[in-house]
Amino acid sequence: MSTGTGMVHADASQDLTRSRPGFTSFDGVQVSYFEYGPSADAAPTIVMTGGWPGDSSNQEPFAQQLAAKYHVVRYDQRGSGASDHPEGIDKYSLENLAGESGAVIDATAPGHPVHVYGEAWGPFIASEYAHLHPEGRVASLTSVGMPSVDLGQDALKRAMIDPAKYPQVAPQLAVGSYWAVLQPERAPEAVIGTGLPTIAINILSYATSGDWDALRNSDLTREPTNAYDTSSGVNKYRALVRERVLFGSHYDYLPIPQERLFQLEGDWIETDLLVDGLEQRTPHLVKKYVPGSHFDFMDVSGDQIRAGLEQAISETDPKAK
Repeated sequence: MSTGTGMVHADASQDLTRSRPGFTSFDGVQVSYFEYGPSADAAPTIVMTGGWPGDSSNQEPFAQQLAAKYHVVRYDQRGSGASDHPEGIDKYSLENLAGESGAVIDATAPGHPVHVYGEAWGPFIASEYAHLHPEGRVASLTSVGMPSVDLGQDALKRAMIDPAKYPQVAPQLAVGSYWAVLQPERAPEAVIGTGLPTIAINILSYATSGDWDALRNSDLTREPTNAYDTSSGVNKYRALVRERVLFGSHYDYLPIPQERLFQLEGDWIETDLLVDGLEQRTPHLVKKYVPGSHFDFMDVSGDQIRAGLEQAISETDPKAK
């Protein structure tokens, strides 16, 4: 069940880049969202969220860029930002994350298809939502890197029985080992609570984007992420490992009309191995390699990613034609 503040209609005098905040709920958890641009009745809707660690605020510059032409919605997943931070691993299941995403869509774009953009958790959640709701509410998905945990781990398993791919498998498993590090309860939170991991993450975030002024002037214990959000978000990985990694994928096909995949040439976290064979597991895949890494892709390839997102919308949304 979801409840929302209702759609806010932008008028001609309104600054379309200014966010219009709202809340909805799913499974008793309050979820914060922000709308930009015209209403869903007037323009195609783009939905985006954050990853881990942190909330969705790092998506605001891109949301503001898109707002002149599109109805843009960014939201904070449970355990981040202004959304509730519930306790319990089960609260952070991929199904619950997909459910709250659906609640946001229903509150901000009722009766309209949406286009999802993101990297990591945004696409993971959208793919789960599309699996649970295959009627086509998600008209397109533009993902930077692997769009689906289920399809990604299936691709990795196929590679693990192919000796020719062992040189690729070993580094991918090594990089993904941080998922295992996060599994013990309380210990990761105790380390995060010292504040040192948060400071390190924030320094890395500013340094890789070249934002030296922000690095010098920000409170690195709170910006762009903080220990509270980081600790809560650990439960997403715990739930994911217990649901999918240990017991297998829930689906092997992604029923989204168009998937735009931007594979980063410098990404060593989500390598090309994880999207091998994806063209056989979704109706229409457009794949492009772009410069950049997991940490700087919008600075390096933002224009190409935006162009691809807009192309996907123009090909799948009647309001864009």
